[in-house]
Amino acid sequence: PATLGYYHNKMIPSSGTIIAEANYSPKFKAPNQPLPPLNRWSDVVWLSWVAEAGADASNLILILRNNIITQSTRDLLEFIHSARPDDLQLPWPGIAYDPRSTKEGKAILATSHGQGVAYLLKDHSDMLGRRVPVARVFTVAGGVVDGSEGALDDDFDGDLDDGDDFDDEDFLYYYILWELRDAGSPPLKEML
Repeated sequence: PATLGYYHNKMIPSSGTIIAEANYSPKFKAPNQPLPPLNRWSDVVWLSWVAEAGADASNLILILRNNIITQSTRDLLEFIHSARPDDLQLPWPGIAYDPRSTKEGKAILATSHGQGVAYLLKDHSDMLGRRVPVARVFTVAGGVVDGSEGALDDDFDGDLDDGDDFDDEDFLYYYILWELRDAGSPPLKEML
């Protein structure tokens, strides 16, 4: 029987970027049904990435978790940022959390928006090398970028400072830009 799970992602090999836009696992959509053999986001997105990037597949450096609506992840991010004096808004470039040096980084990596990234890096270290996912968390009011609700445009270059347009609505969407750093690089000692 169909699980109705789906993974909608954009692959941009020229900037080494995967944009995870709307992802609902078979386990989430049909928790009481048998799972297909290929069901984890990390496995499905890796096959898509390799097909799209070809020989450049090892150049993956960014994974953007777009318009986070999962309540448990939002609750954690709101808790982490609740001590900020200037409310919960985190405009680009947001704050970076390294899981090697911050408890916040470890907590974000443990969310459903971090686990898939961790699995992808672990399962494909033969091609990617040893990488550490550093979470850069930021918010967008209304979740609208370049006029497309819930999506970044196809020519996203990994830099949100170069003219991408954010609508100013009341609802804050959280984004996590996972920067895939070499495991041999020193941990970030402070949040940037």
